[in-house]
Amino acid sequence: MKQLSTREGLDIVVMQSFSERFTGAITRPVKGKNALLFSPGGSIHTFFMRQKIDVVFLDRSGLVLKYKKALSPWRVCLAPRKTRYVLELNAHMARGFGLKPGNRINLREKYNEILTD
Repeated sequence: MKQLSTREGLDIVVMQSFSERFTGAITRPVKGKNALLFSPGGSIHTFFMRQKIDVVFLDRSGLVLKYKKALSPWRVCLAPRKTRYVLELNAHMARGFGLKPGNRINLREKYNEILTD
């Protein structure tokens, strides 16, 4: 697990191991400007979570494929085809960072050495 910061002030924790990805926001709730980046990522669930989250599905190049706003606890959200990374943020924060379908996040520029292919 690595802690990163973006120019916009979003603190990202990259979840890479199986146990980190499996427990995700259950054991590390997203608060404030914190976010979890799952690498590799796929479909997600919010079982055992206590708060709503925004979920952003990204392809290998950082293109936003799907955005789910304020996903409630005890839900499942299926990843679209070609999903490579999943970003989980505090509810209602994704749009404020311009994270909507069709936009691109340049993850490789900052995080290339820690992202899986």
